[in-house]
Amino acid sequence: MTAIPSRGWDSYHSAIQAIGERRSTSSSPEAAFLQNLGLVSSDDPAQLTAEGVAYFTAAFILQDEAAAMHTLQTALLRMPPVIAIAQMLDGVATASRSSVEVVLRSQGFGAGLKD
Repeated sequence: MTAIPSRGWDSYHSAIQAIGERRSTSSSPEAAFLQNLGLVSSDDPAQLTAEGVAYFTAAFILQDEAAAMHTLQTALLRMPPVIAIAQMLDGVATASRSSVEVVLRSQGFGAGLKD
């Protein structure tokens, strides 16, 4: 099952910083989503992948927001729920959170969504 985010991006951003600074030694609540995103190792949630290191370096060392966002966008666009949303709602000017949730549920990605 593909994990979808259950928190705001700031908590995932902070988790990546903690892992990159080697301050995280155990699985965090953010780990499943970050692993599905490909930024954290699926074998060891206390290790960043190469793409995770690229995000960490851009965001926290170089303070290059554009490069960090590009890395994040690339990772997100590989995720099946994001692909489904992009394909089904492309060009829908009135798309709302509700319509995104309908897409996610109809495509089998609704686990964890609140009614």
